[in-house]
Order: sequence, then structure tokens, then C-alpha cells
Amino acid sequence: MLQPREQDQRWRGCFETVPVHLQPVLMVLLSGITDAAACNRLHVSPRTFSRRLAELLDHFGVETRFQAGMEFAMSCRGRSRSHVVETRPAPCQPPRPRIAGRTDPTGL
Repeated sequence: MLQPREQDQRWRGCFETVPVHLQPVLMVLLSGITDAAACNRLHVSPRTFSRRLAELLDHFGVETRFQAGMEFAMSCRGRSRSHVVETRPAPCQPPRPRIAGRTDPTGL
């Protein structure tokens, strides 16, 4: 199994929350190498790496690699995703009609 590098030792205690077969995938993501280099380092095909990456994202309940990294870091600090307030952008509103002769910048 891939061992953490010296600078990755700070994460060592956090890996227990990640399934054993996904820990190497998380380590290569933390190292910041390309997918091709990750496949070579892990000795897996690009398809297998992609599948394991999708499984890792599913494990954390996120959609992107960045979110997975944030979730991992938060879990190391003893926080879970339940502390994150999810915000959604307001629905698009049609522009208000301007009334001729008004100089109010709010459009009221």
C-alpha cells in the first residue's frame, strides 16, 4: 500500500475514517499530482482510478475533488458536514420596469 510522505504525516490519524481501499486514492489527491501520474503511482488503469475516485466522492457525500478535500480536512478537525451551512443562490428575478423620470437607483 502507498505510504504517506513525510509532509503528509499530519493527516495520518485522519485516514481511519476512509475505507482502506480508498486511502491511496485520497493520498494521491492530497499530493496534487495529475490523474495519469496517480494511475502510475497506484499501478491501476485510468478507469479503475476514475471508479475509485467516484467512490471516494460518494463516501464523503460530495460532488467535486475540492469538496472531498475540504470534507476530509474538516473531519480531521473533528467537524462534520452538518456544521456547513449550504447556501443556494436566489432565483433569478426579472428586472423591474423603470418608471420614466425617476432617478432612484433602486428602480422603485
